[in-house]
Amino acid sequence: MRNTFLTETFRRGLAALTLFTLAGLAVLPASADDKPKDSGSAQSMPVGRSALAAAAVLLDQLKQAKDAPTAHDLEARIWAAWGSSGDAAIDKLVQQAAILMQVQQYDESLAILDTVVAKAPEFAEGWNKRATLLYIMQKLDRSMADIQKVLTLEPRHFGAIAGIGLISLAKGDKAGALSAYKKVLEINPQNTGAQQSIDALNKELQGNPI
Repeated sequence: MRNTFLTETFRRGLAALTLFTLAGLAVLPASADDKPKDSGSAQSMPVGRSALAAAAVLLDQLKQAKDAPTAHDLEARIWAAWGSSGDAAIDKLVQQAAILMQVQQYDESLAILDTVVAKAPEFAEGWNKRATLLYIMQKLDRSMADIQKVLTLEPRHFGAIAGIGLISLAKGDKAGALSAYKKVLEINPQNTGAQQSIDALNKELQGNPI
């Protein structure tokens, strides 16, 4: 049934997005770069741009991964790269927002993430975390707007593209969801979740063609 399919997908997607948020924080690398930066010193690039540069090579490797274990390892490293803004103060705010999200203090988490994207607009993962929260709060149009911002900064952000799939499903747009999950597979061919969603959607569309 269409409604059952969408409801179950929303539940699984909500759990997955929350886990992505927390897991991304768990693998943040600890280094000397995590120390607060001297506000008087010049930075080589805007906050967040270093995260994209670090992930770029890993994303190339992810597309060529030959097996699931290799892909999973690369995914973790990519999330770690995306999640480290290069500014310890921004990273701390994102961590605080994720903790509040976990205990369902959504308004408080949103206020923090509003600050993150205002202070670090080049930090794609700040927008992605806010998109995740807005999806959980069922503010779908606002979530989609943030996803588009993520993809402007990082076109290969497979988590954000999967978010398009979830939002499309929540709106009953199965064709849009299918297109999104196919894009995920183009970036990460070993992504079993995307493949399972594609298989399920193909069955749905065959039974109820558009």
